[in-house]
Amino acid sequence: MDMEGPYLVIPTKRGAVPTLTPAQANAILAPEERIVATSVFDAVDFVKPCAESGMSMSEFCGLRGYKTVLTLRSSFQGSHTSAASTDAAVAGDSEKGRAIVSIDKWEEVVRATKPVIAVELHESVALSEPLNKRRRVAATRSETWQTKTEALAELGCELMPSISVRGPHAAGFIDAVPRNENALEFFDALQSLNLAAAGPSMCVAPSVSALVAAMLNDVTFIECPLPWVLAEKGLAIVFQLCSGGSDDAEAATPLLDFNDNVFALDIRPISSSCPCFTCTRHSRAYLHHLLTVQEMNSDILLSIHNLSQVTRLVRAYRGASAEEQDSLTRRVLSAF
Repeated sequence: MDMEGPYLVIPTKRGAVPTLTPAQANAILAPEERIVATSVFDAVDFVKPCAESGMSMSEFCGLRGYKTVLTLRSSFQGSHTSAASTDAAVAGDSEKGRAIVSIDKWEEVVRATKPVIAVELHESVALSEPLNKRRRVAATRSETWQTKTEALAELGCELMPSISVRGPHAAGFIDAVPRNENALEFFDALQSLNLAAAGPSMCVAPSVSALVAAMLNDVTFIECPLPWVLAEKGLAIVFQLCSGGSDDAEAATPLLDFNDNVFALDIRPISSSCPCFTCTRHSRAYLHHLLTVQEMNSDILLSIHNLSQVTRLVRAYRGASAEEQDSLTRRVLSAF
C-alpha cells in the first residue's frame, strides 16, 4: 500500500469500528483515510465465514472500501501479561481470553480475511524492558517466524515485518510499545529508526504524546485507540488546530470530563470549531445528562467527537508544511 503518511489507523473490535456504524465512521473519514486494524486473534473467528463467502473481512463486516491491516495484538488488549509466547506459537489476548496463533494458523487467517497489509508474527517487547536476555529471545523468535513467513507461497497482500527500536532498520512494524514511559523516551526510540526515507511503517499510539511522537518521526500508519478509551470514561478531547481563533480559549482545557456537574447547565457544544455530528447537534449539558443516567449514547457521541478530533489532527499534520507541522505539534503538546 503505497501511501505517504501519517495516516490514522482505526482499531476494531469483532471486525467493526467500536461503537460506531459504518455510516458514522464514513462521515468522519475521507475515502483515503478509511484504514482499520484487526488483531489476528480477533480475525480467527472470521476465517470460516470469509472463506465461504469469498469476501474480505472488511467487506464481510460492512466496511466496504476500507483497507485492513492485520496486526498481531489489538491495541485495546495489548500483550498478554501472564503467559509468554513460545517458539511454536505467539500468545495474545482476545475478548474471549488468552489465545495462541501458530504460523500455519496465521497463514490460514491471512488467506481467508484478505487484508491489504499483514504484520508478520513477532514477539513484542516493552520499551522499558530492562532485560537484554528477554530482548534477545524475542528477537530470535521474530527472526525465526519471519524466515518461515518468507517461505510461504504468495499470500496476496503486502507483508510488514517487525522491527526493533534498538537498532537501525528500514521499515516495518515498530513492536516496542510505550508502557507509561516518559514521552521523551518513546520519541528518542522512534527517532533512532530514522524512518524519513524508509518504506511503510506502523506503530501503536495509546496517548496524545505517543501520537505526536509518531507523527514527528514519519511513522506511516498510527493505530490509536485513544478516542474510545477516553469516551468510555466520559472524556472529550479538544485540540487547538489553529494558531488563532475561537478554539484558543477552548484548548486551554484540552480534556473535558462530562461526569463533572459543572456541565449540567452548559448549552455550548464541546467545541465550536469542531464540525462533527456531536458538536453540531448536542450540548455539553446533554452529554453530562447521558452520563448521569448511564445512557450508552454518551459513549457513541463522545467516540464520534474524539475520533473526529484525532482524525483532524493527523489530517492537518499530513497536509501542513514543515514549519506548520512544528507549530501544530507545539500547540498540541503545550496543552497536555
